[in-house]
Amino acid sequence: GGRGDGAPLNTLIDFQAGGKLAQALTAAPEDKYLVASSGGYGFITSVGEMTARNKAGKVFLTLEKNEYPLISQKIGDDDTATLSVAALSRNGRLLLFALSELKEMAKGRGLMLIDLGKDDELVGVAVIGKEPLLIQGAGRAGKETQAALDAKAQTAFRASRARRGQEIPFKLKPTGIKVGQ
Repeated sequence: GGRGDGAPLNTLIDFQAGGKLAQALTAAPEDKYLVASSGGYGFITSVGEMTARNKAGKVFLTLEKNEYPLISQKIGDDDTATLSVAALSRNGRLLLFALSELKEMAKGRGLMLIDLGKDDELVGVAVIGKEPLLIQGAGRAGKETQAALDAKAQTAFRASRARRGQEIPFKLKPTGIKVGQ
């Protein structure tokens, strides 16, 4: 019926000390997702590889101290040869590279997505085709805003995986990235 019985989530899942829920998703076991951390690393995995049978769960994304997981991105049923990964850092650097440069893994840290400078972190990843890319952030006076990069403008940010990326041409502090409609 779409209604819960009011049971707290921690009665269904055992969180380790200091642990908290980052994301919940429902999908078929064969669906593929890009998982990444704020440290700039990530990989492709299936929902079946993320699923655990025991209440304590399972570790599939390795994080270093002070890193956190980013929102996982679904890899659509499109031809994966035409898909790209967009990685955006807090300091406003954007890198786009071919999805085929990433490995499919069951667990671990993954491969470096973007080369982050000191005191920088990854704030968002997206799997894109030819759609516009929406960069979300805080503008003047901290007001939430977003700016779009169309497919033509995205070419300036294309390079190989693990490169530094280019600075975005918008005056905002990036907080995330998503695929536009």
